[in-house]
Amino acid sequence: MHDVLDSWTVDEENMLKESWNYLLQLSGDDSKQELNKGLWDFMAADHPDVTIIRFLRAKRWDKKMAMAMLISTIQWRKGQEINGIVQIGENVGLKSCPSADEKDFMMHHRSGKSYIRGIDRDGRPIYIIRARLHNPSSQSTRSMEMFVLHTIENLRIMLKAPNDTSCFIFDLTGFGVRNIDLHIIKFFIDVFESKYPGILGVVLIHNAPFIFWSIWKAIKAWLGPGIASKIHFTNSYNDLIRFISPENLQTYYGGMDSWEYTYIEPVPRMDNRLQPDDSAELNRERSQLIHQFEALTDEWIRLDPGSAATIEIARQRYDLVKRLHQNYWKLDHYTRATTYYHRTGVIGVTGEVDFSAAK
Repeated sequence: MHDVLDSWTVDEENMLKESWNYLLQLSGDDSKQELNKGLWDFMAADHPDVTIIRFLRAKRWDKKMAMAMLISTIQWRKGQEINGIVQIGENVGLKSCPSADEKDFMMHHRSGKSYIRGIDRDGRPIYIIRARLHNPSSQSTRSMEMFVLHTIENLRIMLKAPNDTSCFIFDLTGFGVRNIDLHIIKFFIDVFESKYPGILGVVLIHNAPFIFWSIWKAIKAWLGPGIASKIHFTNSYNDLIRFISPENLQTYYGGMDSWEYTYIEPVPRMDNRLQPDDSAELNRERSQLIHQFEALTDEWIRLDPGSAATIEIARQRYDLVKRLHQNYWKLDHYTRATTYYHRTGVIGVTGEVDFSAAK
């Protein structure tokens, strides 16, 4: 595992310490304990420092605004029931009587309108949306939001430092009036800008037709500088290979990767049956590791940067992050229904990512 602190300046490290100091004060009454639990649920398999630094960068290192944004995100996640979306996930496809939203949720997965495939030239996972396959009148808005959030949560666990951002292709080939969905476009922008900041590395808007420019003014008005600066318009193979090497570009776009998306259904077997009671010991271990990490962090933030004591505490924190990561992936079986990416072997049992596994 990459030690993220190695690449940060003293000023960035000090700001991170101040942010941790603020977060560690959020304990005591039940509401603050719930917030702390939400924080660690959000961190999932991420390096805890990376989660915080993403928000600091999003708010130009304004600690107060960044931490307010992080706390708002934790509360938003609860309102969106993201833990439930991840835990049940594609297992709704096994239900004998799924709800209308659950049926639509599975329809999105089966359609191939959105998927994660390959890496760009900077080693970032590529998230592709094929807009022509989306018809907002054929499914509920909530089901599409659930699908977007589920896919982003899959993307998150594929991001590995130092390549911990993504490449986003908004493919407008064949895009027409019936595909226009301003609500979901705004939802995407809001989610990536304020709920998952720092995840987007580059955004490629590909093959934009004439009809797109009639809504571009509205879309552009929603874009903050963090996303707007990452947008590039592409129209050809030559445009795309500036960002993605031919071997990682699908043949659909003129590249050498012949893989095509075909959804693999969940099956009623052990790896799709969540067994929370069996995870009690792992949850106790996670709670202990979090307590140890917070105690070490409390000690670390009070030490001078570069001192021998700071270096030793930083090493111990790094070791705990590795143990938290290992513990998370042991718990993954109990907290996340298997996804398409688990079933194809793209996401391994210990969190490793291998796109070549899905042929």
